[in-house]
Amino acid sequence: MGSEIAKQLVTDGVHLILLGRNEKKLKSLKDTLRGISSAGIETVCLDLSMDIEKPAKELASRLKHLDIFLYTAGVIIPNHIENVTSREFEEQFNVNFRSVFTLVQAMLPLLKEARGEIIMVNSSVIKGAKDELSVYSSAKHAMAGFTESLRQEVNPCGVRVVNIIPGKTATAMQEDLHRRKNLKMKGELLIQPYEIAYTILKILKLPFTSEITELVIRPMKKS
Repeated sequence: MGSEIAKQLVTDGVHLILLGRNEKKLKSLKDTLRGISSAGIETVCLDLSMDIEKPAKELASRLKHLDIFLYTAGVIIPNHIENVTSREFEEQFNVNFRSVFTLVQAMLPLLKEARGEIIMVNSSVIKGAKDELSVYSSAKHAMAGFTESLRQEVNPCGVRVVNIIPGKTATAMQEDLHRRKNLKMKGELLIQPYEIAYTILKILKLPFTSEITELVIRPMKKS
């Protein structure tokens, strides 16, 4: 999903700083984006499953300007509650909540100064939890609560905050979830990543006289 959003943004001339844990994939995406647009592109290798307080502050300290903060990262490890390990718990909470909190906290002064935009890509699990997803659901609810509180704090500074809630989307994470449950994924029936990217671009172009606070997107064909 993140790569599709990046393609839409650079096509529109947005300069990007891409975060991710896989340096090889980041470089490949950067090369692809450079073939699309002359917009500035920087990559930062960062493992969101770990404590990122120090690198987040370091990144913020060297940035002079930031208009948009967009968080799409997510990890899901299905398991029955009695079998959840501490590693599974920590990884899901770190990626799905703690890291976005840490990054926003570090970048907030820049976003306030720019009267910018904060876009959180959450999950439809916050509208209805599923079995074996207790940790993932809890982390995404925490992210949603944080997003709502954040909006109340930064709206007076002219910063807009939107919580995007997509249903099942044809992503690698969804493929992995189907594989773990021994299910066949029919990707053509799910939301396509470029549709999320298209929606985000439209949100960013909304005049600043109004604000979308929450947007639920779901596949047209319901399973």
